[in-house]
Amino acid sequence: MKRHPSTIRPAFTSAVLLFASAAVVCGFEWEKLDFQNAVAKTQAENRILYVLFGEKDCGYCKRLETEVLAEATVVDELRDLVAIKIHINSDEGASLSREYGVWTYPTTILLNSDIEEIDRIVGYVDVDKYVTRLRDYIAGRNTMSDCISRLQKNPLDPLLNFQLAEKYIDRRLYATAYIYLDQAIEFDPHNHSEIVDDALFMKGLHLHTKNKRTDRAIPVLQRVVADFPKSDKAVFAFVWLVRCNGAVNDREAIINAYETYVRKLPVDPRPHRAIVDVLMSHWGADGDAHKVALAAAHKAVKLDPGDRSHYSLAVVLKNMGDTDNAREAADTARRLNPKDPRYWQLRTELEKGVTNE
Repeated sequence: MKRHPSTIRPAFTSAVLLFASAAVVCGFEWEKLDFQNAVAKTQAENRILYVLFGEKDCGYCKRLETEVLAEATVVDELRDLVAIKIHINSDEGASLSREYGVWTYPTTILLNSDIEEIDRIVGYVDVDKYVTRLRDYIAGRNTMSDCISRLQKNPLDPLLNFQLAEKYIDRRLYATAYIYLDQAIEFDPHNHSEIVDDALFMKGLHLHTKNKRTDRAIPVLQRVVADFPKSDKAVFAFVWLVRCNGAVNDREAIINAYETYVRKLPVDPRPHRAIVDVLMSHWGADGDAHKVALAAAHKAVKLDPGDRSHYSLAVVLKNMGDTDNAREAADTARRLNPKDPRYWQLRTELEKGVTNE
C-alpha cells in the first residue's frame, strides 16, 4: 500500500485577531493572547495549543461555543490547554486558514509544543463526540499519524482505511481520500465492518459536490441504493442520486430509479420529495414527469403530512395547472409553517396566475 503521511504541519507565523475579548464559560477562559504569544506560551510550558477557527456570523460556531464548549466535560479538557480563537475574517486569520487548509467553520486544530498538528475536528459535532475526540487526540489516539502507523501494521483493515479517508476529506485532499475509501470497500466485500455503504456514500457525495464529477458520482451512489437499500445511508444516497441525474438532465434515469428503488428503501418522505423537487425543477411542463411527481408528492404527504410535503404537492399541482388544489396545498404548508417564505411566494404566484386568467 502506498503511504500518504500527513504533510499539513505548517507553523503559524503571525498574530491573529480573536473573535472577541476572552470570555469565561463554566470556569474556562480563553487566552488573551495573539497567536505568536500563544505559541510562545505553548512551547515554554510544553503544553498543547487548542485553536478554534471561526467567524462572528457563523451559526454553527456559536452553537459549538454555547452547546459544546460550555459543557463541564469539555471545559475539564480545555483547562489544561492553551486555547485561543481565530477570527477568519481578519487578513491574518484568512491567511492562516489557507496555510492550514481550513475551509469549513468551525474547525478545531490541536498543535503540540513543536507546533505540529496533532489532528483536527471539522464542523459542529455534539458534546459526546467532541470530548471523545479531544481526549483521544490529547492522548495521541486516533490521530492521523496514529492511524497511518496502525494501518502500516494492518493494511487490510477496512475501518482504519475509512477512518484515514475521513481525515483526508477533512483536509480536502480528496484524491488521497478516495484511495482509502476504495480500499475500505475492496477489503470488506460483504460489509462485515458495516462501513462500506458509508464509504460509497462519502465518495459519491464528494465526487459530485466537491470535484464536480457527477458522471463518476452517479454509479457510486447507485451502488449504495442497490446493494444497501436498508442502510442508514440509503435514503441520503437516493436523494443525491436523483439530484445528480437531474444535474446531467437524465429524466429517464430519475424515473427509473424511483420505480426501481424507492419501495426497497426505509419508509421516509425525503426520497419522494426529492423526486418532486428535481422533476419539477427540470421538467415542470413534461406530462410524464407530472405523473411520477404527483404520485411521489401524494406518497410524501401520506408518510409525512407536514409543511414540506404539502409544499411539494402544491408545486406539482401548480405545474399541472390545477390552481385550486395547488392553492389549498400551499395554504396548508403555510399554515403549518408560516415562517417559510417559499410558501408565501408560491401562494402569491398562484394568486397572480388566477388574476392573469
